[in-house]
Amino acid sequence: MRIDTSGTCTNTACLAGARHGLALACVGLWLVLSAACDANCPPGSMKAGELCRVRRSVNDAAVEANDTTSSTSTQSVSKQPDENGEDKGQAGASQIGGAGGKGASTMTGSAAGSASLDSAGAAAEQPAAGEGEAGAGGASSQQSENAQAGGAGAGGAGHAGASGGGAAMPEPRCGDGVRNPGELCDGDCPKECPAAEGCIRSLLRGSAQTCDGECVPQEISETLPGDDCCPKGANAGMDSDCPKSCGDGIVDSNEKCEPKHAEKPCPSECDDGDPCTADMLSGEADKCTAQCVHRQITASASDQCCPAGANANTDPDCAAKCGNGVVEGDEKCDGKCPTSTSCRGSSGCMRQVLSGADCSAQCTTLEIKELQGGDGCCPSGANANTDSDCAAKCGNGVIEGNEKCDGKCPTSSSCRGSSGCVRQVLSGSECSAECTPMEIKELKAGDGCCPSGADATTDSDCTPKCGNGVIEGSEKCDGKCPTSASCTGGTGCMRQVLTGSGCSAECTPMEIKDLRAGDGCCPAGANMHTDSDCPAKCGNGVTEGTEKCDGKDCPTLASCEDGNPCTTDRLAGTAAGCDAVCVRELVGTGVKNACGGCTTLQYGYDADCEAKLDSCVNRGKYKCQGTDAVVCNAAVPVKSAEDCDHIDDDCDGKTDEGVLNECLGCGKPYYAPQAVPPGQPCAYYWTEDNAGDCATTGVGKCVGTDTVICDAPKPACAPP
Repeated sequence: MRIDTSGTCTNTACLAGARHGLALACVGLWLVLSAACDANCPPGSMKAGELCRVRRSVNDAAVEANDTTSSTSTQSVSKQPDENGEDKGQAGASQIGGAGGKGASTMTGSAAGSASLDSAGAAAEQPAAGEGEAGAGGASSQQSENAQAGGAGAGGAGHAGASGGGAAMPEPRCGDGVRNPGELCDGDCPKECPAAEGCIRSLLRGSAQTCDGECVPQEISETLPGDDCCPKGANAGMDSDCPKSCGDGIVDSNEKCEPKHAEKPCPSECDDGDPCTADMLSGEADKCTAQCVHRQITASASDQCCPAGANANTDPDCAAKCGNGVVEGDEKCDGKCPTSTSCRGSSGCMRQVLSGADCSAQCTTLEIKELQGGDGCCPSGANANTDSDCAAKCGNGVIEGNEKCDGKCPTSSSCRGSSGCVRQVLSGSECSAECTPMEIKELKAGDGCCPSGADATTDSDCTPKCGNGVIEGSEKCDGKCPTSASCTGGTGCMRQVLTGSGCSAECTPMEIKDLRAGDGCCPAGANMHTDSDCPAKCGNGVTEGTEKCDGKDCPTLASCEDGNPCTTDRLAGTAAGCDAVCVRELVGTGVKNACGGCTTLQYGYDADCEAKLDSCVNRGKYKCQGTDAVVCNAAVPVKSAEDCDHIDDDCDGKTDEGVLNECLGCGKPYYAPQAVPPGQPCAYYWTEDNAGDCATTGVGKCVGTDTVICDAPKPACAPP
């Protein structure tokens, strides 16, 4: 979208969204411009100066509307300046709130909250929600159409539309994270504005707390050296940011463009074709300061842009989008859509079922015909066996629920047969009729029945039964039979023990021979280690309890001697008292060292050691000096004159320095015929009669450490 900052003309499409986002940005620019538009603005445009006057009139109208709530005048706002050059717009100001036809009365309800510089002014210039369009100076000529469409004036978009015949807009809910109508931001409000570009800077207006925070572009008019801006009317003498040589075809460091430059000419307009950017021309072409500034639009308005955070409810340029959490267009839901489990409610077999999917999902009432247990419906033709929601019904030929029969039910004559003490008898009636087994309770010998409660002593048909509380036949007990815990008593290791089990259990006296802890018996041959019931006994040859020894394991004074010279050994206690022990007291460390003493040696015996003198080192071992000390046996090195022996004789860290020959050997080397010092050039000559002289060349070369030769090859003229 184009925003003209030159002070000429601006399309009213910018004005149309003045209540939201982008238009506030362009309004902020117009308010700081001092230049007037050309009087011949094309249709659909407005002078910047007029905008300032109209907006002040709107502000005055808001104040008047609070006092005069029933104004329905159709006068237009006066744009004639008085003798002081000020605007007189009070006459028709109330009609800015009544541009929607019947919405005139709404100015009193919401003008105070929306007729400020940031909200009231723009609505006076934008068309109403219907086809009628209200100008800055008066009400629309199509008031009835505006009323039907819910047109709103400056008095407030939602309330004015409602009183004019349209649907009321929802009240903004600042802080819910959703940008509602009337909000510039919600959860995405700017905390700081972009840095200045050229002569366009941004000012932060409003706040996140009131959901009206926005960055309003403003053209810089003051001269400030070093801010990269040459404001209109300034020159290089007034501001160092202004170019000094504009028009020479060369883009200097402080120039934004050059009229004659092929790659960077001065722009005359800045429309980038993107409806979601505010395109502004900053600077002047004749001063080489013209440049385009593009700012992203974030607020909602009817401007062909659907900014981030907007939706089809808050911006007519946005298409409905499933999944954005807002119910728009033909959507039935968005976000909290119904599911098959949330569609509930019923009346008989009429149920709420889920129809549609995603944002078209809704609950629809349908008749249930399917058999499905737990849905509360028993469809026609179903029964309790096929559908758990059906009740059992006697006479439908199907055995259901608690019915015993349905159709062919038993009778008293058909209930026959017996087994032991059980007889078949008829009980119940209709679908509850059944042959029920009945227990015989009379005591009658020889009838083959031992009724409940009888035993072998009261009915001969009964056999002895362990557990009936009656001792019968060969039973020893029945009911209160002895247990291993109840069989107590005895003397020493004679104990009452349990024999038999069940109704054959009885207590029998028996000598205990088994080792069993906790039975109170210490059998012969046992001790405290084998049976915890035995006490410790000194003299049994087993060390038990608190005894230190017993018998052969008791120490003597001779056995306490450990042969360690670093301990003093003595005998404490006696063998007769089973408390004899060896006591050892340490001498020194208590451990004999390598030299025979009882102290810790400073260095390990026979460990490596060395004696040094400058760079010379002699190595040796630590040896004993007495019984409690060690010394290094390495001799201290002695310096001597350097000799050719591959040894550092003078202890200076160097070997054989100054005594080696040119081949790094000892003594003067042997020079072969024609040899020269190593590395110097030499020649191999050969002379033959009538053949002239011939020769080859080479260099002196060491062979080993005591011989020097000439490495020239044998001449070709030499005989083989």
